[in-house]
Parts: sequence; C-alpha cells; structure tokens
Amino acid sequence: MTTTTHKEKGFTIGVSCPSCGGELELEDNFFAVACDHCGSTHRIIMPDNPPAYIAEVKVSRQKARFAIDRFLKDKGEPLTTSDYQLKQFYYPYWKIDAILFRLRKGVEKRVLVDDHGQEKGVSYEKEKTDISLAPYTTTVSAGTTFDGLPDTLGMRSDYLKIFPLADEKIKEDFDVLSVVSSWEDVRGSLHKYVGAISSYDKNQFGVNKTDLFGPKAMLIYFPFLLFDFYDSDGFNRFVVDGVTGRVLNHITSLNSESSTASPNRTVSIGEIDVVSHRCHNCGVDLPAEESLVYICHNCQVITDLEPGVNIDSISEVVHEKNEHNIMIPFWAFTIKGVDAELLKSVFGGIYKSERIVIPAFKVKNYNALYKLTKRMSAAFPQFSLEQLTKMGRRYTNVDLPLNEALMLIELFAKTDRYKKNSSDKRSPATFQFDKVTLFYAPFHLESYFYVDSILQAVTLEKNLI
Repeated sequence: MTTTTHKEKGFTIGVSCPSCGGELELEDNFFAVACDHCGSTHRIIMPDNPPAYIAEVKVSRQKARFAIDRFLKDKGEPLTTSDYQLKQFYYPYWKIDAILFRLRKGVEKRVLVDDHGQEKGVSYEKEKTDISLAPYTTTVSAGTTFDGLPDTLGMRSDYLKIFPLADEKIKEDFDVLSVVSSWEDVRGSLHKYVGAISSYDKNQFGVNKTDLFGPKAMLIYFPFLLFDFYDSDGFNRFVVDGVTGRVLNHITSLNSESSTASPNRTVSIGEIDVVSHRCHNCGVDLPAEESLVYICHNCQVITDLEPGVNIDSISEVVHEKNEHNIMIPFWAFTIKGVDAELLKSVFGGIYKSERIVIPAFKVKNYNALYKLTKRMSAAFPQFSLEQLTKMGRRYTNVDLPLNEALMLIELFAKTDRYKKNSSDKRSPATFQFDKVTLFYAPFHLESYFYVDSILQAVTLEKNLI
C-alpha cells in the first residue's frame, strides 16, 4: 500500500541548515524551524529592508516549446518553426502582505410581513455596521513594462517555493531584469490596489472605508521564457511560465512604447539570516514553536526575540494553581496624558483602568478581538501580578508582536471615529504609551468558551486559542 501526501497551500522559502548544510523549508511564519537532517533548531532573522528571493527554473526550453506546440495544436493552428528567438530572464515582482481593514456602515430598510408573507405596510430602518480584518496579499510588477508579461503573479504566489537571491541560484543563460519600481513607490500607491475592494455604491452603504495596515514587502524574481517568431500570419510571441511550463500569453503585436528601457532604481535589499535557536544565556535549544518570548527551562532566563523591544520581566496574575488552567498572554500599556481620555472613550467601560490590554496572540475575528481587549482592559485593575520565573506547557505562545498590538489600537480608534462620524483628523499613530507589560492570565474551559479563573467574567471563544 502506498500513501500520497499533498502539501497544503502556502509558499515556502528554501535555505541551507547552518549546522549540516541540509535543506530547510521555512513556512510562512518565517520564524523557527527544526532541521530534519541533524535535528538542530534554527531561527529566522528577517531584515528591516525587503528581502529578495528567486524562484527556481524547472522548465527547459524543449519542454516550453512542446507546451507551445500543444497549445497551438489544441487551437488547430500550425506548430512553431525552428526559426525563433528565445529570451530567458527573471522578472521582478513586489509581493506585499498586509492586514485589510474593511468597514461598511449603512442603513437597512426592513418591512414587516404577516404569516402569509404579505407586507403589513409597516417598515423601519436599522443602522448596520460591518467591520472585518483579513490577511491581504498581492503582487505587482517591479520591472519595466514588457509586452506579454503578466502584471502580477496572482495565485502562483500562494504556492511558490523560493530561495534567497544568490548568484548560484541564477540559472545559466537567464538574465536578471532590473527593478524600476522601489518599495517606496509601491507603498505610496497601495490604495490603488485595494480600490476595487471598496468600489461599493456609497449611496447604499453610507460609510465605506477600506485600508491596509502593516504592509510588508519582499522582492521575487520569477522566471519566464519568451519565444518570438514569424509565420504566414505575422509576428507571434508566446510567454511560458518558467516554473510550471504553462503558456501564459500569446500576443501578435508589440507596443513600441512598452519595452522602452526605464532607469534602474537603487533598491535597498535586506538579507534573511538563519541562526541557532538557543537560549542566549546557557545555550540550550529553545522550542521550535513560534513565540516571541521564552523563559529557558534550564536557566530561567528570558529570551526576547522581537527587535527593538526589551522585556526585563514577565508577570502572571496571582492565582491558585490548577491543572485545568491555561495561561494566556496579554500586552498591557499605560496610557499617557490626553490619550487616556481619548482611548477610554473608544473602549467605553474602562474608566477605572490606566491600561489598554491587547491579546499577545493572533486573533482573526475583529469583533472578538475588540471585545476581549475591552473586557481585559476593564478587568486589569482587579488583577494582582507577580513575576513569572518559569514556563510550562500550560503557557501559550506569544505570536503577536508589540508593534502589531499598537497597530490594533490604531485600528480600534479609527473604527470608533468612523462609527461616530467624527471629523477628528488626529492620527492615532501619535498615541503615547509607557510601562509596557507582558503578563499571563489563567483561563479554563467551560463548554465552548474559555473563562478567566479569577473574576469568572472574561470569556473568549474556544477556537480563538
């Protein structure tokens, strides 16, 4: 009996293990990975500048030409001639990952009907607000316009395996085309790429806002093979995907202005680094799980992995130890000055609290995230904290970086202004915080919810953890 495994959706990055040289595949969290060859654990350090990657060529010119002939045969057209011009190159694309924020606010008109479905002549209007956060990925051309090449990689970027850009990964006889659109150019025009998402009838939906938050970019060089030739009908160009061998485009005329050379841009490219995933104090391997904070099980020293953030201590809510509890992490911020009044109006009901408390784990459900933030912020003054010196299996991972937690506060404030139709143009990015604390609170499972084990008041859905 044989079994077949299918790789789940998600592009990967291939790098070499620093210990044994074996190939490592980085999943899309790009964080920690254990080597299947030598068992060592490594951590991925992402650069400040966008990194550059290259897709491996898997199609020979013979296979590409065979794909074109099959394409022509299916259309009942003559096959290619031996007199063709072949261009092989890597074309650059920017891949952008961000959080898509969508707010739809409008008025719904509802009509009452009787038991037979007949209108009673009575109607009323109800205001409806829909808010959602969702991952958003797009790819856009970074090179000069070239006839026949796609403007985006589309769904291919979801399944692609890529490698850090290096000379040894560039296939012989392939050229690398220049980048003419910098990340700064693309970042400044991102609203153009989400315009279609927000193109609803404003008269029907009222407030209609779509924004991107926290965009991160990488540069991907993708291989193409272009076959140019003439037949009895004139010019032909076939564009072949260098990874799958699929014919992507067939054009019969060129735009004389499209392939004109554009000035090469100076693009700052970062390089990812693969380092040993160990305690910096005693050298013991840390778990190969995505977490930004660890307390070493051997020496109890904190290892904080988020760049620019120094955590001197971790706290936990004082509680009676119970094997049924799980310890869930939260960020707590002390609010400064006028920001305190502004944010307390956003998180109504936390007037006794000086802290905004954000989950330190990723939650995709916006409304659930907002409710949990509000409840934990209101509950915080009733918690007593003590320093945490040792972690166990009951402590869940910290996978929401501090900078993303701050971004969420901006989103909450922005949403509140939209709901209230406020004309306040003040940027939430100017909010001032200090005394950042990471703490764990005990929760226990009751049916489909986790309930806090101190106040028995804060709940969160089971599937959020």
